[in-house]
Amino acid sequence: MLTPPVSTTTSLPPFGAVWVRWFNSISSLDHHEWDSLVEDSNFFNSYRWLQSLEYFSRPRSVLAAFGPGGLLAGCPIWEGQPDDPLFAPSHWFTELPGPWKEKFLWVGAYRSTHNELICGHGARHQEALALLLHELQNKANHDGLAGVLLPYMPLKRALYVASHHPDAQVLLHDAEASQHISPGGLDDTISSWKKHYRTRTRAEINAFHNQGNQIEWSPITPVLEEILVNLVAMNRSKHGATTGASWMRKVFMSQHQSNVIDHSIVALSRNKGKINAATIFYRFGNSLHARYFGSDYTEEKDDFRYFVLSYYAPLRYAPKHGLKTSHLSVSALDAKAKRGGCIEPLATVAILRKEKLADDLVKKHNFAVVDSHQNRFRKHLASEWFNDGII
Repeated sequence: MLTPPVSTTTSLPPFGAVWVRWFNSISSLDHHEWDSLVEDSNFFNSYRWLQSLEYFSRPRSVLAAFGPGGLLAGCPIWEGQPDDPLFAPSHWFTELPGPWKEKFLWVGAYRSTHNELICGHGARHQEALALLLHELQNKANHDGLAGVLLPYMPLKRALYVASHHPDAQVLLHDAEASQHISPGGLDDTISSWKKHYRTRTRAEINAFHNQGNQIEWSPITPVLEEILVNLVAMNRSKHGATTGASWMRKVFMSQHQSNVIDHSIVALSRNKGKINAATIFYRFGNSLHARYFGSDYTEEKDDFRYFVLSYYAPLRYAPKHGLKTSHLSVSALDAKAKRGGCIEPLATVAILRKEKLADDLVKKHNFAVVDSHQNRFRKHLASEWFNDGII
């Protein structure tokens, strides 16, 4: 467990200065100040989401930088989870020598696979960002940790953050998918795809409807909530989870407490009056974020309900509600790329305690990650993969 903060400010800073302070919970900060610095793509580091994580498990420390006008930058921290490959650097950097099996200070929301430091773009914000990174390094050193990791950060953002600390290095380690929402909706979007992808998508949508399924969109109502709990529990059980319905009930309870559930919107599949599948999204700014999928697996139907609800239905729904991007997260990237997903690079900004990694080894590692993704997803890659600055 992380030790208490090392530099909690107890006296007023000099007038006009930029200064940092540790807090024991996101709830100690102002909701509107925090979210004014959160990009639409960074929903899982927004105030209400972070609060829901704290209600679900426990409060976690937050580092914030302030100037005379108020909050300039901030980030939550946590302790990582080395028994889960998603949060274990030893699984990401297998060919890059480093202290990956040691403990690190993890920056970002608890178990989030998309993180961006909360920060504006002015000169004072840049000063705050540099101060924030140095304070994170100080804390990792104080706690005897191997260093600081800011994982699952969009590459462009990671390069920007790393430019504010002399010891920071950018290491590619994963990718995520997103869909651009065409103002013309589903049909307009599909028409821009290659013929075999268009054919596949229309076949999957036809199979869905031919089985009698109909799509509905709904907020999470009290009646719907228990149905979603059971559908998500069935899906999690299929993939090995043993927590049953109680886990999702606790998730919803936490989200009610923080009010983040007000951001939710659900794509439902209804067949003969019964809801048989659902994908739960969250709206934030002009973005839609897919988070949970549930399905009744007692029905043996090959109706592509996951693809239809998670990948196709948003393309019809989003333009009507002013949404421009559907974020589909990490994993199953092949399936997402074949259904309109753009594959975007994710990197860790690493600040190691002892010494920086050799630049040639970092470039070799990043080149291998780029090469692997270019071979797998060449037609579906975001332009950031072709940034020569990382290799």
